[in-house]
Amino acid sequence: MNTPINQLLEADRLRRRAMIEADNVALEQLLADDLTWTHSSGVTEAKTEFINAITAGRVSYRVLDVSQDQVRAAGDVFIHQGTLTGLAVRDE
Repeated sequence: MNTPINQLLEADRLRRRAMIEADNVALEQLLADDLTWTHSSGVTEAKTEFINAITAGRVSYRVLDVSQDQVRAAGDVFIHQGTLTGLAVRDE
């Protein structure tokens, strides 16, 4: 069934795959133009900086698995939360 929740979960799965594969075309399509990404280090990047770091190999995502997914609606907005287990390598 193609519900908004299923669409959100699929988009998240595609985003994580695009990050692992360093697929800049998919990331451009999947990420909002006004994205700000804050890394676990506390560094925050805009969409272009984030995608460039991935495609240039400055950061390489190897594993991005989500467990304990929960999605809830807040009006027209859906909030997805869960536990992310990941492995990333910087500046290989």
